[in-house]
Amino acid sequence: MKRKNLLLLISMIILAMLIAACGAEPEVVTRIVTETETITEQIEVEVTRMVEGESITETIIEEVTRVVEVVTEGGGDAGAVSEFHTAWPYQAPPAGHFNTFVSDRIDLGIYLHIMQPPLFFYLWSDADWMPLAGDSWEWVDDTTLQVKIHEGAVWSDGSAFTTQDVIDTFDIARLQSLTVWQSVVEVVAVDDYTVNFLLDAPSTTAPRRILREVNIRPSSTYGSWAEQVRGLVDQGLTSDADEWSAL
Repeated sequence: MKRKNLLLLISMIILAMLIAACGAEPEVVTRIVTETETITEQIEVEVTRMVEGESITETIIEEVTRVVEVVTEGGGDAGAVSEFHTAWPYQAPPAGHFNTFVSDRIDLGIYLHIMQPPLFFYLWSDADWMPLAGDSWEWVDDTTLQVKIHEGAVWSDGSAFTTQDVIDTFDIARLQSLTVWQSVVEVVAVDDYTVNFLLDAPSTTAPRRILREVNIRPSSTYGSWAEQVRGLVDQGLTSDADEWSAL
């Protein structure tokens, strides 16, 4: 009798184990945790300073610290990062705007060179020029610097990138009396992908000012303003004129 009861007890235990083994999978609880993290990074900043009475714009490296939110997803243990939320301080509209020629602009900081690149970027370590909007450049003579730009490139709005974009950009720079116009007297298109910068005299600083310090903007956005500048120049007006200041 005792043996029979023992076998029955063992059978019940085995049956209970089988039922437990066939039960539903344990529920996995997913939790989302939002944390803040302080990040220090380097950014490029353009600064203008006076050297021997001349305004010179240079790019320097500054360190900035910002706080970002990091969202993690997982079970009891911390899971892998699934989302990354970041923000950058900017002046909100209507004070803030996207006109990159004037102050209070929202210009993407260090990423401006990707969206509206200069013709070239100088690599000090290699003592060489890296093509950006430009493809190559050379001196045609002592006072003519010729730049060839990339063929087939387009802006984000789909408009073709041509020398007209370069001319319009520099004409607006003329309206603003940027330093580059202290030596440049005219910007002339040879064809859609070749442009000449005519100087008033030989200059060793002209390549830096022309190739590196002016970010090219699309004519589809700024062309009408550049056309107005050329209209003032055709009238013989200069920065001293009221019409120049009004524009």
